[in-house]
Amino acid sequence: MTFVRLQRHVPDSFPPDVGCHWYPVSCLTCPFEDCIFDAQRGAEKRTERSKRIKDLYSNGMTKLNIAKLENISYTTVNDTIHGRRKPTASQAVTQASQ
Repeated sequence: MTFVRLQRHVPDSFPPDVGCHWYPVSCLTCPFEDCIFDAQRGAEKRTERSKRIKDLYSNGMTKLNIAKLENISYTTVNDTIHGRRKPTASQAVTQASQ
């Protein structure tokens, strides 16, 4: 029986590690605790949640029931429906840099 060693060409399967505008050297050696790419995904999730909250409210669900369903406060639901949610720190940094 002959064994054949399979060679994998892993480096081409990943995008280059070029960092971000906060630390353009490398993601793997970044000194920051919070990643901007994680913050952007968090902002996308909040945007999706806001849309879901507004849809539920427009379909007749009460603010209290939406808060219980989403596991958030009544105030967050109320502010989202009335457009009074302030941007998070990462969103403010992103908006200021544009």
